[in-house]
Amino acid sequence: MLKAPKIVNSQLLIDYPPYTKTRDKRVANFSNVSVPEGTTLTWSLTAQSTQNITFSTAEKTLDFTRSRNNFFTSKQVFSDLAYTIQTNNSELKQHETLSFNIRVKKDQPPSIRVMQKRNESNDNAFYFYGQLSDDYGISNLEIQYYPKGDPGQNKTRNILFDDNLEFVYDFPNDLDLLPDTAYEFYFEVFDNDPFPKPNALTFEHETLGVLNEY
Repeated sequence: MLKAPKIVNSQLLIDYPPYTKTRDKRVANFSNVSVPEGTTLTWSLTAQSTQNITFSTAEKTLDFTRSRNNFFTSKQVFSDLAYTIQTNNSELKQHETLSFNIRVKKDQPPSIRVMQKRNESNDNAFYFYGQLSDDYGISNLEIQYYPKGDPGQNKTRNILFDDNLEFVYDFPNDLDLLPDTAYEFYFEVFDNDPFPKPNALTFEHETLGVLNEY
């Protein structure tokens, strides 16, 4: 009598990347899943009468690591993935076939809203009030500035923001500016997604292109 290779228990461990600040979870009897970019998935299967289990995608086929009746494999995902799991023994090949899809949610770029107010006592000074937002978090906020028409002389200064992702900035504050020189500047915000590097968004207020001499 043939003994069919059969999966009797299955679990999927979802190890979310740190930038999402999401607690890992374990899913029993898994099916299709949707996860953030950079998530590591570990399949844990228990099978009977099974010599090996394969994990197949459009690109390649790999064997699960076996420990007695337990089988394991892991994969970090960065794009949508369709895969198939198949059980095998010496008598029956590809007996049990399970096909699933992983949808990978790409991190969205950050956003920034800025209100500008001129310093009533100094026409060359401005106050900026800003609100940052992102689906997972902000890693950095910068002001980039350079003499008008000469972006090759660009300099950068970090700007602090609070836990509510709000900031107040007084331009020119303590920036290292050349005397009697018009300046252009803009804000740039970065999120905390490391894959392949943080997303950035540049905010340049329409009135900042030409400034009075400082």
